Amino acid sequence: MSEEDKPKPASSGLSRFKLLVEIIIAIAAAYSAWQVSAVDTIKKNVDTVLAQRQDERDERKQLVDLHLTVYKEVVDALKAEERVRADHVAAAQSLVTSLLRDDPQLQEQLISALSQRAANQEQKQQLVSQAQAYRVVAAESQELAARAEKTDAAPRQTSPQAPGGWDEAKALALLQRWDIDVFYCQGRPTEQALAQQAATALKAHSGVFDRVRLRELKAEVNRLPGYNIVGYKIAATPDEEAQANALRFLLQRAVPVTLDNRPVGQRTNYYLSVFFCGQA
Repeated sequence: MSEEDKPKPASSGLSRFKLLVEIIIAIAAAYSAWQVSAVDTIKKNVDTVLAQRQDERDERKQLVDLHLTVYKEVVDALKAEERVRADHVAAAQSLVTSLLRDDPQLQEQLISALSQRAANQEQKQQLVSQAQAYRVVAAESQELAARAEKTDAAPRQTSPQAPGGWDEAKALALLQRWDIDVFYCQGRPTEQALAQQAATALKAHSGVFDRVRLRELKAEVNRLPGYNIVGYKIAATPDEEAQANALRFLLQRAVPVTLDNRPVGQRTNYYLSVFFCGQA
């Protein structure tokens, strides 16, 4: 009988079986560990999302509480006796102005309500002017929010400067499909003329900008917190600095003034504003 024909020892088959069992156990253990890790990761992700949602709920609650507090002060001012109404209205006006900056529409409504209970004509006129200013700002905010879907304009770039320096072609390429508002401060004919020159120069680049508008900045709007613009400025966020520099390059040959950057926090969508206001 040859070696191949001899029966194999039973222990050999048993060893292979044990090895197979050990491999299966090892695979099962690895799979189990992976499951535990995966479940743990999912749990952490869920916990993170829930925490974020809780933070959002807390923030919304704080905002609602703030609005209710200011609203109560306004109502109290409207109910105040005539002899103390001026102080109550002024206090409520101050709260609306300082605490509700995120909601110009609500500011306009509350200030309008206060104007109906002003203690004297001077206070009434001041409140009416402020309400009109908030109405303008609210309309601006709604317009900017509506631009959020715009995606076909030249993108922002990391470097605020053009490689090799600016020229007209580089500046125009960086401002393709952007919107520009050129403002001049109310009651300043010299600045109005400069703004007109600037707007005309930009409009001459046909097919580059989506829109160029010449606009008056009302005095009551410029008195609001966040405005108070003096001098000659280009308002831009940090990630719009390249476009601001490109715009400055285009305008420096059109107007005999230096346009400085005015940093702003609210990011707008493919939009820059230029201000000609002169000195205070």
